[in-house]
Amino acid sequence: MTDRRRRPKASDLDSERHLTDSAYSFAAAFPEVSAVEVTVVEDGRGVGGWNRERRYTLVDIPDEYVDCHNPVCYGGGVALGALLRDAARARRTIFEVSCMCRGDEASARGGRRYGLCLNMFHVRMNFVYVPRIDSGDRRPIFPSNP
Repeated sequence: MTDRRRRPKASDLDSERHLTDSAYSFAAAFPEVSAVEVTVVEDGRGVGGWNRERRYTLVDIPDEYVDCHNPVCYGGGVALGALLRDAARARRTIFEVSCMCRGDEASARGGRRYGLCLNMFHVRMNFVYVPRIDSGDRRPIFPSNP
């Protein structure tokens, strides 16, 4: 039985394919990524010491969104999947971004909007890539050491 007072978050409302669906995974889409560490720090209403910071690795990346903890937020969270894909496509080793929640403070069913959710998400990603192989001599290309 669902709680009528619980407001749906971004992951509840999303109808697109998720990162962890069996047909699609981040690891399968980006085989050049050998490891990733993601830290999401949320600030704002409904955030306490136990749920303020969340950490993920390549094996436990959440669905497309990390949900907002604001109890009156409707459809809120951060689009972690889009950030991961953009950073991996650009082969960024470190990626940091701060963004507002995408939801609204609203009534339980979302019929009456009271305003934007003001919770902030601070996302830091560290990527490790499989070394590229140069087509000419087939040796791994590593960054030069100073």
